[in-house]
Amino acid sequence: EKVFLDNRTISFAQNLNWDGMNYHGGFSYLYVSVSAGYGQPSNWVVFDAYTGDWRFTINSIPSGTTFYGPNNEIYILRIDAVNNRLLVWSMNDALISTATGYGDGSWGNTIEGKTFDASALPDGWIVNASIPAGLPSTVVVAGYQDRVILGSTSTEEVTIAGLSLEAGDEGDLLFNETYDAPSYWKDANVTVAGAMGGIVASSLEDGAVVVYIRETREHYGFSTETGEYMWGPTPSEHYLNALEDSPSNVRHIAYGNFYSASIGGEVYCYDVQTGDLKWTYQVTDPYSEMLWSNNWWVKPMFITDGKIYVAHTEHSAVDPRPRGAPFVCIDAETGEEIWRIDGAFRTTRWGGRAIIGDSIIALMDTYDQQVYAVGKGPSALTAQAPMSGVTVGSSVQITGTIMDVSPGTNDASLTTRFPNGVPAIADEDMSAWMLHVYKQFEEPMVNGVEVILCAVDP
Repeated sequence: EKVFLDNRTISFAQNLNWDGMNYHGGFSYLYVSVSAGYGQPSNWVVFDAYTGDWRFTINSIPSGTTFYGPNNEIYILRIDAVNNRLLVWSMNDALISTATGYGDGSWGNTIEGKTFDASALPDGWIVNASIPAGLPSTVVVAGYQDRVILGSTSTEEVTIAGLSLEAGDEGDLLFNETYDAPSYWKDANVTVAGAMGGIVASSLEDGAVVVYIRETREHYGFSTETGEYMWGPTPSEHYLNALEDSPSNVRHIAYGNFYSASIGGEVYCYDVQTGDLKWTYQVTDPYSEMLWSNNWWVKPMFITDGKIYVAHTEHSAVDPRPRGAPFVCIDAETGEEIWRIDGAFRTTRWGGRAIIGDSIIALMDTYDQQVYAVGKGPSALTAQAPMSGVTVGSSVQITGTIMDVSPGTNDASLTTRFPNGVPAIADEDMSAWMLHVYKQFEEPMVNGVEVILCAVDP
């Protein structure tokens, strides 16, 4: 069955690992969140990630903070500051509670093909625990059977509180710490910027949350283990970063580091435990066509496999658009440039950032309004050598090719320009070569791939 939704985008995805009495397996879903109106509960329309077929719908999803269990099951946490309660809703428990005769043994036959009303499934609320009064009400981060961090900030203080989510201890107070802010916060009436109660980044795994001061471009770190102040302020970042309108979207914690990249066009990496600056990387604009800087405005796309990827996403550039928009892969620990391609992809801010899955990057280029997939494509090797006996002492000629046979090379625009195929090129020249092949830049001087011929004595 196909379900068509006008003007909707995919909200998030899920690989649900099911381990039940009757069978075991995985379900890959795409979720489209549909709101009934401002202030109204959202409905989730769920599709098969491989076929696009509708699988099930859940109406009246409770509000709160979403987090995931060990099998990627969905939980929603809510803090009721009026009644001093901590509540957790489990999608799996809510839906399975409707099963008759199957219990927790099945998922697909029980769930798929149906529409549910979350408000009519009381078994979904698996936690309803009392909490102390007077805590911050904003959820910063929550971890399955670990803890939830609450936070609030002002020009006078920062409060970080922790509540247990461990089974049997839900709602127990772990800590509630208040940090007296430096006097200049209030004197200068600075902006403690961030979507999560003034906090721009958080990680339970790395044990830290980060607070950002917009006007001074400084950061402060606080512990998710104790709630106490750890470090700060960091040195002021590029002055243009103060103009960033979504400070939480350009700062992330991973691998024990805190990363920041914004309008100033510089990537910063700090030690998240000490606040020490470990490295910076400038995303320079060699054409100087940005209207306000010699660097490109960049945002982090994703952090994975020990690398951080950044790209230009500015959404309202004048035409003609500035040339050479960068897409950069940086070693997350050292700051070393792994690869950079300029002019291939001017990514989109409003249309969704670049994503990665199965080592393939998918993104939209706003130079030509096309969607691209970038990754390690396949190659094909051919070799021709004499098939009959060769006289001792005579020469032998071996010929062949190594060609790029990625799906993109089959496009008519490439087969007409490369009727004999697209040669495989050395890694160090790949960016320049891809610009020539797919973006019609001038042909660069490049090297092919190394070929090793081995002779074996008969």
